[in-house]
Amino acid sequence: DVCGSLPIALASRGHRVMVVSPRYLNGGPSDEKYANTVDLDVRATIHCFGGPQEVAFYHEYRAGVDWVFVDHPSYRRPGTPYGDIYGAFGDNQFRFTLLYHAACEAPLILPLGGFTYGEKCLFLANDWHAALVPLLLAAKYRPYGVYKDARSIVVIHNIAHQGVEPAATYHNLGLPPEWYGALEWIFPTWARAHALDTGETVNVLKGAIAIADRILTVSQGYSWEITTPEGGYGLHELLTSRKSVVNGITNGIDVSDWNPLTDEHTASHYSINDLSGKVKCKTALQKELGLPIRPDCPLIGFIGRLDYQKGVGIILSAIPELMQDDVQFVMLGSGE
Repeated sequence: DVCGSLPIALASRGHRVMVVSPRYLNGGPSDEKYANTVDLDVRATIHCFGGPQEVAFYHEYRAGVDWVFVDHPSYRRPGTPYGDIYGAFGDNQFRFTLLYHAACEAPLILPLGGFTYGEKCLFLANDWHAALVPLLLAAKYRPYGVYKDARSIVVIHNIAHQGVEPAATYHNLGLPPEWYGALEWIFPTWARAHALDTGETVNVLKGAIAIADRILTVSQGYSWEITTPEGGYGLHELLTSRKSVVNGITNGIDVSDWNPLTDEHTASHYSINDLSGKVKCKTALQKELGLPIRPDCPLIGFIGRLDYQKGVGIILSAIPELMQDDVQFVMLGSGE
């Protein structure tokens, strides 16, 4: 939602905006959404994981935004962008390392609209899947005078996911050896797998937090939460040390897509000035779910990821007492 809506909003304010993401081909509806993308016939050779890796770039200009898709065989498989029914893909570090490097190369080499974006860019990296970008700018480009005026923002949507891998994989990332300390992460003794486990890892999100020019979260409350021991997942001290550049901007929605006055997927339309249509929507939902059709009965709904971070455990513990009242409860989500 963020990568689909925020760029369009920024472009509408006069900014030149490029979105760089993998060209996922998983046999789902998303394959058709960007079926009109064009191969730019530009290739980039990325040196990582012990050798050169070639990626291609596909492009579509839509809603004032340059949508750029990095093409590589590792992005063409069934499942979600991150895994399948068996869990996370085992080569995710490789797949997103390609994305990190390709995203840094794209403004320099892609002639979009007849000319490249150039070096004076603001990079906005969402979560660990893009979080090596600030480090690449600092370690790979600026020592050679490239991107010296570029700036970076890392956006933390869910700090529980940090891109942690064994320390031995550092050389796969394409960073100079002297930058290892920025990513070094040692698990406490209680969290190690066995007695011989040294706990040494590399943590991509930790590196981004240490290096990025700004750190954003999806709300003011979350920007505070991640600085606490309970909410920081081990990174709270680092975030506290950088609190002068940490801020929260509340997640918004695309009001053209999520407009109850025009939404074709609802049983009826309504607005802030006329809520009568909500009664029909409630009746349609009760009917679809096989619930008693009762206008007088409160219908409570939760839509979100079934994850500890979302407070699902609190909801589950409250349901028995909640259901003692005359209410209906609907829960929709995926996750744990």
